[in-house]
Amino acid sequence: MNKEILADPKIFGENITETSILETHISWVVLTGTYAFKIKKPVDFGFLDFSTLEKRKFYCEEELRLNRRLAPNMYVDVVPIYDTKEGLRISAREGKIVDYAVKMIQFDQDRLMSNLLKNHFIRNEDIKNIVKILKTFYSNLSSSDKIKEFGDISTITKNTEENFEQTQNVIGLTISKETYEHIKDSTRAFIKSHESLFRQRIKDGHIKDCHGDLHSGNMVIDKNGFITIFDCIEFNERFRYSDVAADIGFLAMDLDYQNFPSHSAYLIHEYIKRSNDKTLLEVLNFYKCYRAYVRGKVLGFMLSTDLNKKTEKKIIAKANKYFELSSYYADLFSCTVDTNRKPILFLMHGLAGTGKSTIAHKISTDYNAIEIGTDIVRKKMAGMNKYQHQYDEFGKGLYSSEKTDDTYREVIKEAENHLQKGKNCILNGTFLQKKHRDWALDMATQYGVKMIIVHCTCNEEDIKERFTERAVEKSVSDGRLDIYVKQKKEYQPLHENDIVMVINTSNNSYEHRMNFYKTLYSLVEKA
Repeated sequence: MNKEILADPKIFGENITETSILETHISWVVLTGTYAFKIKKPVDFGFLDFSTLEKRKFYCEEELRLNRRLAPNMYVDVVPIYDTKEGLRISAREGKIVDYAVKMIQFDQDRLMSNLLKNHFIRNEDIKNIVKILKTFYSNLSSSDKIKEFGDISTITKNTEENFEQTQNVIGLTISKETYEHIKDSTRAFIKSHESLFRQRIKDGHIKDCHGDLHSGNMVIDKNGFITIFDCIEFNERFRYSDVAADIGFLAMDLDYQNFPSHSAYLIHEYIKRSNDKTLLEVLNFYKCYRAYVRGKVLGFMLSTDLNKKTEKKIIAKANKYFELSSYYADLFSCTVDTNRKPILFLMHGLAGTGKSTIAHKISTDYNAIEIGTDIVRKKMAGMNKYQHQYDEFGKGLYSSEKTDDTYREVIKEAENHLQKGKNCILNGTFLQKKHRDWALDMATQYGVKMIIVHCTCNEEDIKERFTERAVEKSVSDGRLDIYVKQKKEYQPLHENDIVMVINTSNNSYEHRMNFYKTLYSLVEKA
């Protein structure tokens, strides 16, 4: 079986006149208009074996069974492919069976979540709905002693070491020697130093028969917002039986990779809120690192096929990006290997509408940091719902000088309690007045904790647009354009001795964002 043979539309029905074929390193998917037929390639990669007809039939049946858990209406049947006098035919019921296909309802490729992301059509509401589906899915999954074994460090080590072994031949091509050694050494150190954490994850029931390939390319969101998650791992239980953190961490990594860090952070925080998974953030970076590495590895497998130079160059660049992202996650979880390391205090700083909360949510996810926001604390002290708006004039009401001081004192007090317990913290507010920054710095100094100021800037045109969007969205912030204008006049500049990281949130490029987060890590590492 090959792509050229499958190009004949008649294989899939006498009334089919035109088809298109999607190809991966393990399968072909033939699109016929109404149905899609997925045919497995006769390959054996060790971790995946479709080398015989019997095995391909078995895994087609497994694919049908497993994917009906999340996509019952998409997966129709497993159908044989016959070799007849007229040629290959689906379900001809005569001739010799030469292969099998999974028959699926075809969907509009434009509605793939990965394509919707490219066009910036994904909203937080979509992410929230995905979380609802996954929360129900994981909650309904049964476990067993066999499945739980896959959360043990012996299996985790087998998976990670296999990665390193299978990428030795692409060192210097898709991954540098330095990056390879860094991820390998960091991974081994984390597993060794967190054995009790992995055991606790098993004990707490987080090891399940998961999806295994949970990324935006395997999700469809139709025009009515209905979400279908498909194409789970059927070919290897070892990749599907896993910690739910490895599953949802895959999607979070994918969103990071596609330059949607705010969606990634929202996904994780929303899932933790709904699942009450209190230790997920302690293993999240480890599993995100693993997932990014696997993606880079799989792309490397494609280099063994006949490719033109342009395609080869594109694959190498994509793989390298995954490996570099994996390395960043390795940086992050390396911080947790040293149990004597002191916590970090991050202080968000900037005018209203400059994107402080968006950056704070990402930092809190990356560093497992407690985020304490002035907007929420202010309303809590006033006995208000955090989403209830209070549009007082600048410097009056809830935003009077006295109440503002009280708010910042309470925010810093809360942070002090968490820092004493060894937890990283983020103070999320404008911190435009020097005295409020000094209060935070004095507290941090008292406990020998490093304070890093994250200063957010933004083009005024973008700020105006954000305030317009905020007016119709659910938000804890009372910020608006007239407040922003007055804040500019009252702003007290940072001191030259402050440890400051600046990010222009108007620059949405992946390179700009990753450079910021990597530089921020370098400051954290020196703490």
